Amino acid sequence: MKKILLVLVWLSYLAAGVVWAQDPNGPDTVYLESQKYKITPGGGDLEVQIWLKTDNALDKDKVIGFQMPLVWSSTNSQAQARFDPTRLENQASASGLFRNSAIESWGIFILLEDSINHKVELAAVCTTSSGLLSGSHLLATLTFTLLDTTTICLDTTQNMGRSLLFVTSQGFGYVPGFYSGCFSAEFGALNTPPYFVAVPDTVRMSPCGFYQLKVEALDDDSDSLSYQFEITPAPASPPTFVDSGNGAAVMSWAPALDDTGTFTITWTVTDWSESVDALTTVIVKDLPSVDLLPADINCDGKVTLGDIITIANHLFKGMSLPDCVRGQ
Repeated sequence: MKKILLVLVWLSYLAAGVVWAQDPNGPDTVYLESQKYKITPGGGDLEVQIWLKTDNALDKDKVIGFQMPLVWSSTNSQAQARFDPTRLENQASASGLFRNSAIESWGIFILLEDSINHKVELAAVCTTSSGLLSGSHLLATLTFTLLDTTTICLDTTQNMGRSLLFVTSQGFGYVPGFYSGCFSAEFGALNTPPYFVAVPDTVRMSPCGFYQLKVEALDDDSDSLSYQFEITPAPASPPTFVDSGNGAAVMSWAPALDDTGTFTITWTVTDWSESVDALTTVIVKDLPSVDLLPADINCDGKVTLGDIITIANHLFKGMSLPDCVRGQ
C-alpha cells in the first residue's frame, strides 16, 4: 500500500511539477491493437494491447515512466463486459498487465480501476536502466471478459486531474499522440441453422388407436441438436415425446375418445444458436358405427379378406375409408 501511495505522489508530482517539453525528435504515438476475437456461446475474453511508437534515439530521451488514464465502453450490455486483470499471468499484482511487454522489468507498476465509470489508469516507473528508445514497444495488455458478442472501445481520458503523460530520463514530460480504437468479439463461426429432412405432413388418426410420428433433422456444422414439440389445442390424452439424441425424435400418442378434431404439432429443432420449426397436422376422427358399415368395405363388389384388411388399416393405421363407404 505504501508503494502505491508513493507512486501516486510521484505521478501527482509529475503532473504538477514536471518540466514540460516538446516530444523529442517529433511526435510519439500510443496505439492499440487486437485480433478479431472469436468467443464461444458461453462467453470468452477479448485482449487489447497498448503500444508506444517512439523515435527517441538518445539515452537522455529514454522513456522511463508514464501515466495513462483510459476509459472503455461496450456496445452490448448483454455481454456484461468487465475489465479483468486477473485473466493474465502473475495475477497477484498489477504487473500481470505488463507481462511479456517491453517494460516488464521496470520494477514499479500501478493499476487503478473505476469499474462503475469504466475507467482504468495504468502507470509504470523504470527503476532499472532499461528505458525505452526508438521503436515500437508493447506496454501492456488489457483483458475484458464477455458473456456475449460486443465491441469494446478504448480512449484516453482524465482521472482526478491526471492525464496522459510520458517522462524521459532527463525529467522532461510530454504528451504523445493517442489513437483510440474499437475491437469486436464475435462467435467462433457463422452458424448454419439445422434443417428438417423428415416431417409428417398430414396424419389421420382414430380415437383409442396408437400412433408414432418421427421427425429427423441435420446440421451442416455437425452441431448437437435438441428437439421439442407442442401440440395445440391441448388434447385430453397428451402424447409422450422422446428426443433420441441422434438427430431424430419420436412422438407417441393414443388419442382418447374426447380427442376428436384437428391438431397442429409444432416441432422445434435447435443447435446452440438457432431454432427451426416444422408443422404437422393431425386429424382425429370418430369411426362410423360398425352397424352402418357395409360388408363390402373396400367397395370392390365382393366380401373378402380385403375388406377386413381395409377396416383394420382404418382402425389402427388411420388410413381413410373409400369414398363409397364414407358417403353412406
